[in-house]
Amino acid sequence: LSIVNGLAQTPDSWQRVKTLGNTASLRSGVVGFSIGNKGYIGTGREGSFYKNDFFEYDPTTDVWTQKANFGGTARYVATGFSIGGKGYVGTGRAGANDNDNKNDFWEYDPVTNAWTQKANFTGTPRSVASGFGIGTKGYIGLGIDINNNFLPRYKVPDEKSKVVKELKQLAKKAAEVWLALDEDREGESISWHWAE
Repeated sequence: LSIVNGLAQTPDSWQRVKTLGNTASLRSGVVGFSIGNKGYIGTGREGSFYKNDFFEYDPTTDVWTQKANFGGTARYVATGFSIGGKGYVGTGRAGANDNDNKNDFWEYDPVTNAWTQKANFTGTPRSVASGFGIGTKGYIGLGIDINNNFLPRYKVPDEKSKVVKELKQLAKKAAEVWLALDEDREGESISWHWAE
C-alpha cells in the first residue's frame, strides 16, 4: 500500500484515503518511510519555508497523527528508509544557498516518539539522494552533490554500453539533437551532460 496525495495504491488499483488536510501545508520535497503497517512523512518545503514536522498514517483507521518534529534542521529533498522497526532520515537541503546540503542522519523510534542523531553520512553533503534498507543495513546513493560542481557519478551497465555507443555515433552525425528533460535541475543536468 502506498499513499500519494490522499490516494492509496494496491497492486491493481488506486483508492482515495484521508489526506492531511489542514494539519500540514501543501509542500514539496517531503521524505517518507514505513514501519510495520504505518507510513511516515515529513519535512519538505512550502515556498521558501522549510519544514521539520512529521506525521504518521495508519491505514487500518485511515487517520493521520502528528508526531515529534524531525530532530535535525528543517529541510526538503532528504532521504529516508526504515530498518528493524525504526525510521531514518538524513541528507537533504536546508536553504536556498549552494552550501546548504546536509549529511547528518537521524533515527526515529515510534515507541518513544523521539529522534536521535546518528553518525553523519560519510559522503559529501547532498540532496535528492535515494535510500533504502535491506535487513540491518541502510543504503544511500545518487543525489545532487553541489560541493563538487554537480559531479555526476554513474556507470553505464555493461549490457547497455553498445546502446550508448550507438547513440553517441548517431548524435555526431545529426544536424540537430533534441534532449527531452524534466523541468528541474536534474533534467537540465542530465541533458547538459549528454550534450557534453
